[in-house]
Amino acid sequence: MQLDCFLEFKHHPNYQDSVIPIHKHRWQIRVAIASSKGDKVSYSALFTVVNSVLKRYDRVVINDVHPFDSIRPTHENIAKYLFNTIDDGVRNLGGQLSNINIWEDLELINQIERRCPEFDSLDQLADQDKPSKAVLSAGSSARGKLASLMLNITPPL
Repeated sequence: MQLDCFLEFKHHPNYQDSVIPIHKHRWQIRVAIASSKGDKVSYSALFTVVNSVLKRYDRVVINDVHPFDSIRPTHENIAKYLFNTIDDGVRNLGGQLSNINIWEDLELINQIERRCPEFDSLDQLADQDKPSKAVLSAGSSARGKLASLMLNITPPL
């Protein structure tokens, strides 16, 4: 199963003594979960997990949001952190995250296929941002409520 979504953010990755000016990015992110016999993750549950992770970073200066207020918000760090965090949510559903592909301006800029252990020690999400079991099990009614959020998430073709 795949889920495509878009994430818009601004950042300024600092390198040594120079500061790159703040600039905007718009990423298309494809989240793919592996399906195996016996593991059934609903589309709406996957939607809920991905949305709960990405909404913190949508339309903000990402340097101001944890953990990028303390680690450099490079494309690689952002992608690795998103993979680990979404992977945590998918595992809680009984699924397995296969990969995350990130495009900007129709160009593949990152493909993450496994966890990055160096990011595991970071706080994954604040408790208030984790989807509750009630939300995860609510199915399509939760999807309807979440669709009103600012993220533009589209179903797979």
